[in-house]
Amino acid sequence: MKNIGILGGGQLALMMLPSIKSLGFSSTILDQKDAPCSTLADEFINGDFSKENDCLALKNCDVVTFEIESISLSGLKKLEQLTKVYPSSQVLETIQDKGIQKQFLKDIDVPTSDFTLEVLTQESIVDGKVVKLRTGGYDGKGVWVAKSGEKPSEFLGKDCLIEDRVDIVKEVAVVCSRNTSGQIEVYDMVEMVMNPELNLLDYQVNPAQVTSELKDSANLITKKIAEKLDYVGTLAVEFFVDENKKLWVNELAPRVHNSGHNTIESAPCSQFENHIRAIAGMPLGKTMPAKESLTMNLIGSGATGPTQVKIPKELESKAYYHLYNKKESRSGRKMGHVTLLGNLEEMKKLRLEIKEKVIITGEEV
Repeated sequence: MKNIGILGGGQLALMMLPSIKSLGFSSTILDQKDAPCSTLADEFINGDFSKENDCLALKNCDVVTFEIESISLSGLKKLEQLTKVYPSSQVLETIQDKGIQKQFLKDIDVPTSDFTLEVLTQESIVDGKVVKLRTGGYDGKGVWVAKSGEKPSEFLGKDCLIEDRVDIVKEVAVVCSRNTSGQIEVYDMVEMVMNPELNLLDYQVNPAQVTSELKDSANLITKKIAEKLDYVGTLAVEFFVDENKKLWVNELAPRVHNSGHNTIESAPCSQFENHIRAIAGMPLGKTMPAKESLTMNLIGSGATGPTQVKIPKELESKAYYHLYNKKESRSGRKMGHVTLLGNLEEMKKLRLEIKEKVIITGEEV
């Protein structure tokens, strides 16, 4: 095993690179020329991972993985005939389409909300439901909590997953890694606080403020999903907790995930290193004990333009900053994250200071 190929060169691939190097491998990444990894991978191939033939450019890699779901499924299937691919094309086919994913969860008897699948029209009865595009949604896009009146144009005429709403008290997530031998390591559950305007993660806290019984139940569900998928790599399972303290599986992510970014600092072995270990057929690193942490997204604000970053000197040494090397900042775009370690109440105070004073924008600061 020498070379790791990655379809997609965004921030998740960026955070895999240190582990690839430290484990003695080289990296080959395929994405558009302005991707964050374009100047940092050992080899970078300019291509479009949504096109079948472009995916085949990684055929000479010893193993191929991906950092985003919107890759060519047919390309991944053909690539699988030429080299090792993890997670498998079957996993991607199950999770890439939210309708198929939801049916899979029902079929393996894990708790998830009831749903229907349909092409959305103005006549569709969806009031009080959660409507999701079956494919293509990410970072809060492609999700609509339905109300009476006109349907959003981005959903009309599209294949949609229509879910019953859950009365959510908390949103939590469990990340696990599973290698080619079936070894599974589970990370400590995190509690997620969403940005209601952008519908993406604002910050997450480790450990989640829930009972040990609920954590144990979530871990069993996560392991069951990974085993039923014959999963290889790092997998994230997002849950809702309702007012009766019941768990509901919301969605799966077949890759390293925002809810596991804290593991770089808080866990003995990060989700990124364990992903590389898993796909390379190596024993997994330990995920526990975990340090208390708070991880927050750094979101672009203001004008669109070349990325400008302002981190006050007094805040530089108080946290671990991870910037995603994105050349253009846009309002609402994930531009990085920051992880804090320590006492929860102190971390929450520091989070507010960072949120106020750290600026990433496309205009002069």
